[in-house]
Amino acid sequence: MTVYENKYLGDRFYMSVETMHLPDRGGTENANNLGKEELGKLNMETIDVSDSCEVKMEKGYDPSRFKSLKTGRGPFVPGYYKTADPVMTCYKVVRLKFKVPMLQSSIEKWGQSSGMRSPFISFHRKLICWMDEWAGWSIEDIRKYEAETATIVREKLAQGGTGTGAARKSTSKSSSKSSS
Repeated sequence: MTVYENKYLGDRFYMSVETMHLPDRGGTENANNLGKEELGKLNMETIDVSDSCEVKMEKGYDPSRFKSLKTGRGPFVPGYYKTADPVMTCYKVVRLKFKVPMLQSSIEKWGQSSGMRSPFISFHRKLICWMDEWAGWSIEDIRKYEAETATIVREKLAQGGTGTGAARKSTSKSSSKSSS
């Protein structure tokens, strides 16, 4: 789980993103094991990262034009996840609290409906286009990279930076499914 906080807003702002990756095509009903009440409030959305109509493609990060040299996979045209093999779905649950009078409702609705959608799409497009860098990594390789990235981000934050550009990782309710 990734938790975002703001020291200026203190306990008036809280956002978390809970992620589960499964080898399926987005058909798992309760991938994040939510309770009955939370599940009832869920707004499930499917995001196809190769579809360019919602978020503009960044130069060099268009999955519909990418072909992996290592795996031979791609290009990832809209709807690719319906027939691709192997395929993985990234299930995300976003929880957002913004306790600021007169803004709370608007900000929470925005954050849960569209606020995280663009960053999710952008990041997963890049992840696909970086495939040749990570294809073949073991779980140990992944954990080592995560630890190194966490160290870089902590150091940047300690220096007063935002952590942006430090590494290629970030580590009512909205849930998104992104297949890659």
